[in-house]
Amino acid sequence: MSNPLSYSGALRRFCEAFEAVPAPSDKKFYRRTMVNWSDYNDPKVDYVTETVDAVAIHIPIYKLDDFVSAIDEQKYYEMEIRNNVPAVKLAYERYRLMLKMCGGDYAGY
Repeated sequence: MSNPLSYSGALRRFCEAFEAVPAPSDKKFYRRTMVNWSDYNDPKVDYVTETVDAVAIHIPIYKLDDFVSAIDEQKYYEMEIRNNVPAVKLAYERYRLMLKMCGGDYAGY
C-alpha cells in the first residue's frame, strides 16, 4: 500500500485532498453478519464472524479539522441506522444490488 494513487478514484481523491497516506495495519477487526437459515427450510437465524484486515490512514494534523468538517452528518446518521437496524441494512443492500443490475451504482438515476 505504499502508493495511494494506485487505488480507486475515491481513495485517490481522498488522499490528495487530505494529504493522506494509507498503510497496512496489524490491527484486525471482526465483522459479524446475520445468516438467515429460513432460506434452507430451517427457521433458525445465526451469526457468522469473520476477521477483516485493517488499513491505517495517516493524515497530517493540520488537515484533521478539514477532514472532520468534510463528514456529512446526515450520511453518517444514515450509515449508523443501516449498521444498527437489520431490516434497513437488508433493504439498502437490495437497493444497491438493483442499481448495479441496472448498469452501475447510480445507473443515471
